[in-house]
Amino acid sequence: MVLYKRKPVPFPEPPSLPDDLNVKCWYIAYTKEWFLTYDEYLKRLDYYNTRKFVCEITGNSCLTFFEAYESEKKEMEIVEKNFPEHLKEPILRHLQFSTVPRIDQLVDDVYTTFKNDYYPGEAVMIRLNDYKNDFKTRCIIREKAKFNAVVDANNNYRPAYCQYRVSRCDDNVEVVVDENQITRDRTNFTKWFVKTFIKLSVSRSPKIGAPWIVKSKYASKYRIPTELPPELAHFKEKPPAPPRRRTPQPLRPKNSANGKTPEKKFVPIVPNGSKLRNILPAPNKGKPTMIKTASPPPPKRTVEEDLSQPLDSLIKRPKPHQLKQLEDCVQEALESWTFLNVYRVPLLLDTFTFDDFLTAMRWNSTNKRCVLLDEIFCAVLSSFMGEKNQDLLVTLPEEFDMSDFGEDEEEQEVKKEVKTEEETNGDGQSDTKKEEGETKENGTKVEEDDKDKIEDKEENDDDDDEFEDAVEEQHNVEKYLEYRGISWQERLQKRNFKDGNWQIILVGVLDLVRDIKDYQATINETFETLAPLDTSVTPNAILTQFLTETSANLRIKILNILCSLLVNSPAIRQYLDKCMSESTDLRRERLEKLREYKSAFERAQNTDKELRELAGAGSSGTPSSETIETKKRRRRTGLSKEPTEQELAISKINPQYATLLAARTAQLKISEDLRIQRRNLEKKIVELDVQRIRYLGKDRLYNRYWWFENNGLPNLGGSGKSSGGADEDNDGGADEDEDEDEDDEDDEFLNETYLMGRLWIQGPTNEDAFMHFKLTPEKVKEWISTMESVSEDKIKGEEVTKNDEDEEKDENETQEEINEVPKLPKNFVESAEKVFQLTFDQEKRNIKSSTENRTLVDEYGAAAENLQPIQRKIIEENPDPLLTTKHWRFYDNASEIEDLLKWLNPWGERETKLLKELNTVKDQILSSVQSRRKALRLDSKNQDEEELTREIGEIIISDSEDEESSSSSSSDSDIEILSGSDSAEPEFLGVGEEEQPRTRRSIAAAEKIAEERQHDEKKRHKAQLLARLENIKEDNEVQRCLDWVNQSVVEALGHTHYEGPKRAPPPRSRRGRR
Repeated sequence: MVLYKRKPVPFPEPPSLPDDLNVKCWYIAYTKEWFLTYDEYLKRLDYYNTRKFVCEITGNSCLTFFEAYESEKKEMEIVEKNFPEHLKEPILRHLQFSTVPRIDQLVDDVYTTFKNDYYPGEAVMIRLNDYKNDFKTRCIIREKAKFNAVVDANNNYRPAYCQYRVSRCDDNVEVVVDENQITRDRTNFTKWFVKTFIKLSVSRSPKIGAPWIVKSKYASKYRIPTELPPELAHFKEKPPAPPRRRTPQPLRPKNSANGKTPEKKFVPIVPNGSKLRNILPAPNKGKPTMIKTASPPPPKRTVEEDLSQPLDSLIKRPKPHQLKQLEDCVQEALESWTFLNVYRVPLLLDTFTFDDFLTAMRWNSTNKRCVLLDEIFCAVLSSFMGEKNQDLLVTLPEEFDMSDFGEDEEEQEVKKEVKTEEETNGDGQSDTKKEEGETKENGTKVEEDDKDKIEDKEENDDDDDEFEDAVEEQHNVEKYLEYRGISWQERLQKRNFKDGNWQIILVGVLDLVRDIKDYQATINETFETLAPLDTSVTPNAILTQFLTETSANLRIKILNILCSLLVNSPAIRQYLDKCMSESTDLRRERLEKLREYKSAFERAQNTDKELRELAGAGSSGTPSSETIETKKRRRRTGLSKEPTEQELAISKINPQYATLLAARTAQLKISEDLRIQRRNLEKKIVELDVQRIRYLGKDRLYNRYWWFENNGLPNLGGSGKSSGGADEDNDGGADEDEDEDEDDEDDEFLNETYLMGRLWIQGPTNEDAFMHFKLTPEKVKEWISTMESVSEDKIKGEEVTKNDEDEEKDENETQEEINEVPKLPKNFVESAEKVFQLTFDQEKRNIKSSTENRTLVDEYGAAAENLQPIQRKIIEENPDPLLTTKHWRFYDNASEIEDLLKWLNPWGERETKLLKELNTVKDQILSSVQSRRKALRLDSKNQDEEELTREIGEIIISDSEDEESSSSSSSDSDIEILSGSDSAEPEFLGVGEEEQPRTRRSIAAAEKIAEERQHDEKKRHKAQLLARLENIKEDNEVQRCLDWVNQSVVEALGHTHYEGPKRAPPPRSRRGRR
């Protein structure tokens, strides 16, 4: 069943048949819908062509309805053809009314239950291990007998077992075999087939705890009962109520006899004795009256498509920053960091910041040990194997190959053609002379194209084998795997990670998945780097290679492979199930707290009403100004937690009032405590939401925004409510959030703690880039190659412009300087003109399209209409457009985030949703960003940094000096011409052995050389100060990384992952005294 937003696609009821059956209609063959009007047909077809449908079996999303339908049809055919027919009924009876929450758990349950269980009629493989036969043969199960476990009088236990009577397919001989002798065909009963069959045959209600129910098609076929048991009867879906039919209204009123509606006369109601004047209109004496019509109201603005909104060049998008420390591994780094922090509990890791993670990945010092780097890899490697045995705890991925289900399509076509030629030519062809291209067995001729295909395939396989052999010869990995006779599995089991041993274990784990295509390039590079042929095979050698030769990008890729292998491990899945069950309990508790809060607050409101009535009865009729102000404040802010001075004064006089006042104060205190408890529960629910990290939304240019501290991580600061806290129980109304603005002050330590401290932006997905911007992979590659093929002087010019933009604004700058447009990098201007035909004329300050021959943005900032989406993307995101999912940028400043919120359009279809999510977590983002800047001292400097900054500021290099330095080559040539030798420079300075005649020209040249030397000395000194300043910042980052301690594993195991358990000392040999 095709899904739309995770729900079945709703199909409308067919229209009633027209009177004339010969009328033309429009028909959709896939859904068998027909329409009488072309507009309705197009509307429905556009709905089916939107990429929001999901294939229920494979789970593939972003498909059209027709693509999802074809995908499901294809998968259904594969399952129906290959899945054992005799297993379907017992599996469906096992699944019926099962309450296992996750489908992967259900797959494991079915697979383990029926893996060694066989049924009559099933085709299996039997190993006949008698003295005559010791091979596998294909058999059909005829009968099955189960024997229960037996305990005799001597307490000897015999476990339960099964025996099967089977008949061999070759000679129909029946034999009796044990269950240990039977196996299935490995291509027919796999977890992939089980999962596909489950998705195909059962369904479940979206309610929490709902059971799996077999679909009616299979329930009727195998006669499976569908009546829910009593304990699950509350999950039964109620039939939809029939629509209410309105009774037709009479066409005429009942009180009119002649069928005419009586005229209604306007009669004003005037109270007795009133001095109000009669304002009825004067009778019209035959004169026409002028009817004044009111002007129509202005049209209301509605939310529209983002790119249909006009381009506003006055509000510019803040330029995001690029993580220059990593090349193309930003996504892998974010995935690895998120995985390690979200699943920190099963991995026994403390949380760590993204900055510390990058520092650890760049660590190359052999003198100091980076604790964070060692603990990350050792914690991940420890999850691959337990300490009791050497069995792997993870399921290694297997590449899905359709050849397992049969022969290749090409080979099948060749065989079909051979078979047809056999039938047409007959057996006489075999007696003729064999020509080139004929087969040896039946003498038929194979077409040359098919023969070439097979030969090319064999040659490619041989080339692959040769390539693999060549790769294996370029490293010493095999020697490390059994170093000193100890396997890497034994080292991992004993948790021997010290002094280069975990690098050996790492090589062993990667060797298990070296044949997977997605990992081959990274693993081969790792093997060549860690175990080259020209180095010795020792733990110290591989440790030195890892610290000095592996780059940060390679380490992140290795870590990403390990994390991807651990995703489906039992430890991670058990933690997921635990978090889901705990979050379910917490949601119920939160709902109870919400109800208690509402009841307590309602009691406080009733008590406050009694207090006001009691106070009004004892006061005079004229309300005082203080009472009016109290009522206004109560309507604005709700009930006050503390009694006012007027209430305290009345309570001293009236004992009943004092009792009610004390009761209201106590009830308000209870409601406040319940509100705090509810908010703490919401934070825990957000922290337990570890299934997936959700992005906040998309902007007008289809860029995706990610806040990685939104869910699954501890809430370390900020008063904003996460999106994960908004659950289905939104029935609390507005009264429970009346005091949300009065947040508790967080601890100072929490306010200065952060994990990410950045708001990330990712480029559009491949589907969005192709559908909306017509960006093909070839065009993206052309853009990247054009941007990278730039000379060094262009790169320097780009860095100068960026540094000028990052400098603080001068308060005394003029309006012309403020409005001055910064120069764009030359590589961006050339790439935009070459790839997208956009000309950025920086002198005239306009943007033109060379293909359309028109101005897109003029010098005043006015944009033309009907801009293409790719043109708008390049214009708004210059000089750094995001074109693919590999392009990641970030904001790490509060002012940039505020400017981003101003840039987003609240009337855009995508940006209005993004604005809502950003405003929800805005306080958290700002708190984390400010904490990061405070911790890394990005906005403040210590004494040494201030001193260096002051010295750098005192070194002033004017533009004239730069020009003189650039023209130094020409001045040197002039000096050489004057002197006639290379040694003229010291003679002009007056240090030669013989004094030269001092002319005006020689004196000017000597002064110029002295100025150039002074200028070079300034530049050299400034570069040294900048390097010292950069070293201070790096030392701060390194020290923060070294201060990290893995307290979680110490509390759980008593030691760190790297140190491992303490080994017992070897027993001393006891020798007798002489």
